[in-house]
Amino acid sequence: MKHYVGAMHENEDIEKGLTLSQLDHALDSHQDEQFMKILKQLGLGDIDIVRIMCLTFATLLGMFTFLFFGVVAFTTPSEFSSSVSAILPVLTGVGLYKSKFFHRGFGISLESLKTKIQEALNNDSPRE
Repeated sequence: MKHYVGAMHENEDIEKGLTLSQLDHALDSHQDEQFMKILKQLGLGDIDIVRIMCLTFATLLGMFTFLFFGVVAFTTPSEFSSSVSAILPVLTGVGLYKSKFFHRGFGISLESLKTKIQEALNNDSPRE
């Protein structure tokens, strides 16, 4: 209401009422004030928002750095790229083995898979 009254006092001709632009300005300032009140109630002041933005920027910078070194690791021949290339399949296999998808998603338990492999190896005789 105070924004509406403030806009009315800005108007030279009070009898005509507010123009549409003055009403828009009053509503925008009211919305901005309510927004800042809500942020302060949530514990997010100006300093907190700046802190969050800096942390977000640092995280984004770290991710871009990680991606850059990842691209460098696979494009330039060096000891670093060969070590990354060697360990990547191992980590992928361990991650797949530890995942729930591997144990449930295929519908085959590891024990039944082991027995099927053992049976296939025992029944398969060398061909001459």
